[in-house]
Amino acid sequence: MTQTEFDILYLLKKQPGLTQREISENLSLSLGNINKNLKTLKDSGFVNSENKLLKKGEKAGEKLLEKTKSGA
Repeated sequence: MTQTEFDILYLLKKQPGLTQREISENLSLSLGNINKNLKTLKDSGFVNSENKLLKKGEKAGEKLLEKTKSGA
């Protein structure tokens, strides 16, 4: 998984259902870049078509939040 994919999961864990444009603005990345990475996350079963985390994405998002809180 790429850093951008991790960043998207982390952002969607904190703010579920953001649009591609909102994700793009939050991460300061192009809309095309976000589109490509969201497609990968959708194809891998992490998010659905509404940019909401699926069970697999929820678990990954929780781990990311734990790492961030612990400073790891």
